[in-house]
Amino acid sequence: MNTRQIALLSCLLQPVVVTACGGSEELAPADHQHASASGSGGESTSAGSDDTGGATTTGTGGAKTTGTGGAKATGAGGATGSGDTPTVSGSEYTFTTGHFSVPPGAEVYKCQDFTNPFGKDIGIVKEETTLTAGSHHMFAFVMPNAQLTLKDNLVDCPGGGVEFHDYLTTSGTPLATTTYPDSTGRIFSSGNGLRLNVHYINATSDPKDAFIVYKVSFVDPATLTNKVGSIFLNQVGVRVPPGMSTQSKTYTLSQDINLMGDASHMHSRGVHFVASTDSGQMLYDGTEWQEPKPQSFDPPLHLAAGTKITWACTYNNPTGQTLTFGESAATNEMCIFPGEFYNATGQQISYQAIF
Repeated sequence: MNTRQIALLSCLLQPVVVTACGGSEELAPADHQHASASGSGGESTSAGSDDTGGATTTGTGGAKTTGTGGAKATGAGGATGSGDTPTVSGSEYTFTTGHFSVPPGAEVYKCQDFTNPFGKDIGIVKEETTLTAGSHHMFAFVMPNAQLTLKDNLVDCPGGGVEFHDYLTTSGTPLATTTYPDSTGRIFSSGNGLRLNVHYINATSDPKDAFIVYKVSFVDPATLTNKVGSIFLNQVGVRVPPGMSTQSKTYTLSQDINLMGDASHMHSRGVHFVASTDSGQMLYDGTEWQEPKPQSFDPPLHLAAGTKITWACTYNNPTGQTLTFGESAATNEMCIFPGEFYNATGQQISYQAIF
């Protein structure tokens, strides 16, 4: 993300509720294996990983999230971005974006909008995302249908990719699936559509095909006892001086939540991420910036209103320049704590911290 535009940054600093842009076949390399927590903001939030050996993260008491390396996008059942999408019958639906060729060495931020195809409120109980290997993250942003303007194909994201809205899911792995427990799911209202947003880094010497496939399984929202929401604690004012440094902020929960899982989000100079509560409960501890492995809580971790969450990022900045918040994994930094929880309302939690 990028702070090139002062007006855009000014918009970001306002308190908002957030949850961090298909046709042909694409096989993702097996070295992209980590699951991404549904809900890594801002991007999770969340460039290619050097890890090997497929990993699966599950949490039977909370949401079950799995991620594998061999992503295969077929685009079957894909929705178009047109404003006249027909009403959906059945209990599954797939949104498929257009494709975009990413030149060697390039870093791009692409978006495509989709008018709500359901014609009613739904309760999402399972989500599956497929991305081109090398995608740093994707978001399924929730936006009013009337505000959707990028419906025809994957195009450059407004503001270079810096935007925050409520979201249904976020992922930083080529293939990720999230399945919620019984009577638990996300509410998606009929008046809202989606903006699928992808941040792609092509570190290879060949052009790459960027796309998103997003599939949902849904039920009548009246059957859901527990409503899922996202927690997205951001530091948009982060400034990373040359050398080693640690940036931290604290947020106080305004509501009781049952935390099902969480993750971290940093860029390439991030070397350590820690999130914990004021009672000493460790929420996340990791060192990966490319594809941070999500953590699941089984059973979900109950955090009462008034609980203080502190999240901190340690950086090693050899550039000789102070780095600021922004979209580029090469020239900017971030420090974001994303996660998923449920309670009776599913009211999403967002905090944009400023140093």
